[in-house]
Amino acid sequence: MRACVTICPTDALTRDPETREVKFDKNACIGCELCIPACPMQAMEVHF
Repeated sequence: MRACVTICPTDALTRDPETREVKFDKNACIGCELCIPACPMQAMEVHF
């Protein structure tokens, strides 16, 4: 499991078990930004 998915306190980030793609639910995101430093690909940004 990716660190960014594991660290998300609201499960706004999930990983598709079939494609292994990380998916984002903007309605579940609270903007805590914990995923940004946890992302191994340095691909996370938060825009509100």
